Amino acid sequence: MCFNFREKRSAPRVSTDKHECLRQTAWRREGSADLPMAIFNQCRHATSRAIARLNTMNDLFCPTIFTSIIIQAPPSVVRRVFLDFPKYPDWNPFITSVKTTTSPSAGDKVEFVATGVSITSIVQQNTPERFSWIGKVVFEWLLKGHHFYEFEPYGDMGPNGETTGCKFVQREEFSGLLCLFFFLIRGNTERNFEAMNKALKEQAEAAANGQGSI
Repeated sequence: MCFNFREKRSAPRVSTDKHECLRQTAWRREGSADLPMAIFNQCRHATSRAIARLNTMNDLFCPTIFTSIIIQAPPSVVRRVFLDFPKYPDWNPFITSVKTTTSPSAGDKVEFVATGVSITSIVQQNTPERFSWIGKVVFEWLLKGHHFYEFEPYGDMGPNGETTGCKFVQREEFSGLLCLFFFLIRGNTERNFEAMNKALKEQAEAAANGQGSI
């Protein structure tokens, strides 16, 4: 004799209680409402990860060079020496020629020569705190650089209401296809920035001490 024991599956219980039916209906509705929110959260997390990856790629392929130096001269003196473009051939080892208006403002064209390469740029800002321009090599999508020169107060306050020192910042943000190969010239470009910073320091400190012309 063979006995075949099989699990008896009971049919789904259908509640005849009115309040129980209402609770089950509400639960099904809440579950349905959670689905769009779950999809939204997944999309939000995926977007955050994509943005993080893009930021990493931006750091790799849109590099920034940052240099700075402390100059023992008020920011206004450093700025005046910096903006005296006709004298660049006498002291600037990096940018040896600059052609622009007497007092350049946003939108003005600047033609300069850096390490023998002629570049045309457009002034973006000229304030007591910052001078900046944007230059390109042939096309912006090929290589574009946003060059900043900043004159930050540094040190003790002098009798004229200005600090006796200045932190000069020179930085540039690059973008374009040629940034893929920027690592080949990054070191040399950074050294050129630093060489200009040191030369500007000598000129500005001499001017502040009355040993040079502004």
